[in-house]
Amino acid sequence: MITFGKRQHSFRPSRALPQTSTKTVLEIDLCSYNDIATFIEENLDVAAVKAFEDQIQQFVDYGLKSLNLRRDDIVLGAAGDNAVLIFDDANTMHQFAEAVHQATLSHNRSRTVELAKRWFRMGAATGIVEFDLSKRRIVGITTARAVRLEAASEKGQLVIDLATFDALQEDLKKVYGVEEIIEGKRAERYRARRCALINVSDILPTETALEGASQEHRRKQDRAEEERQTTNPVHASPPATDFDKNRNFEAFFGRWVGIWDNNPIATTSLTIEAVSSTGDVTGSYVFMRNPSKIVTKVIDNTINFGSICKFAFKLRSDGKMEGTRYDAGVLNTTVLVRDQSPENKNFEAFSGRWVGVWDNDPQYTTSLIIESISPTGDVTGSYIFMGNPSKFMATIIDGAISFGSFYKFMFRLRPDSTIEGTRSAAGILNTTVLTRDQSPVGQ
Repeated sequence: MITFGKRQHSFRPSRALPQTSTKTVLEIDLCSYNDIATFIEENLDVAAVKAFEDQIQQFVDYGLKSLNLRRDDIVLGAAGDNAVLIFDDANTMHQFAEAVHQATLSHNRSRTVELAKRWFRMGAATGIVEFDLSKRRIVGITTARAVRLEAASEKGQLVIDLATFDALQEDLKKVYGVEEIIEGKRAERYRARRCALINVSDILPTETALEGASQEHRRKQDRAEEERQTTNPVHASPPATDFDKNRNFEAFFGRWVGIWDNNPIATTSLTIEAVSSTGDVTGSYVFMRNPSKIVTKVIDNTINFGSICKFAFKLRSDGKMEGTRYDAGVLNTTVLVRDQSPENKNFEAFSGRWVGVWDNDPQYTTSLIIESISPTGDVTGSYIFMGNPSKFMATIIDGAISFGSFYKFMFRLRPDSTIEGTRSAAGILNTTVLTRDQSPVGQ
């Protein structure tokens, strides 16, 4: 592979032969794709969604044209809202990313409706890959690394691994931040650097100000909420409104089941095992008995995951979950419902008094008393933290009790007859394991 200036000229003996070499791989993804596509299709038709996806690719074409690059040489994959590209060097990749972000900035200036605006997030990694231009296929963990870094980026940002950063020329290195650790699936950790190619805070000052509330303000909220909970009963979280629907993260929790395209053979399930107060999600997805773990984030009331096959699951107002699967130009749909199998209805197992400590610290004692349980899983009880009691009312859903507003508590019954508990607030997660109280008072 030989590079002249900004244009890449590829000399290949045959387009049919796979090639192996060191490349910089860039994953580019449009923010809020599912919300925009749903709005367009429900107001117009699916043909209008195609025009929308063509517009996304036009931003890619603009970046390529600005550097005199051919799409056939660079773009290895595109799935409506994203594209995977390969570059001979990191500098060209950065210049392309900058050009695309600037194109979106120009586009957004003339738009007054948020759904009409376009924001991209990007991730890049450098390493050895095998690619086949004739089949538009790329293989190697470098691509997976780029996808993980893209998922960690925000609007207008580019997140790159250290190999990519080290390959940049010195003046471009100066626009990147300090080294940080990006978490991937399971125990994956990536050392990376972040670049804000568009300063979104200047464009969306109100949104950024809300997101950037000071830690002192958060601490004041914590104290006020703690005092309120010790003097007033704690009830289950109220139903989400149009103003807070994107923060109703706990509604995703549990096991969901359904079938694709109304075909009973194509069974599927989605299990959300943990949801943080900031919308970080871990779980598993099963398609026709083939399981895979997922680590993602709730954005715009939607969970997105997958690289080649793109999955999106959006919570609906009727309590169901609408899903789409996009692969090689084919779109599949499903509607998931909560799993109502008998193992999720063992309500009486929660009854009684449970005790434990938070974060294995003996000074942070806690107890949970389930006073009454209805046949439908409605629960009344009390919760005590370091001697401070509060009443609560909740409903058992998917083997778990959840309550609290600012402080989010969740207690899930485990197969070993203990209760696993989490407490989340202001991005901090505490954990506990409760056991049945065996003291004379608790018997």
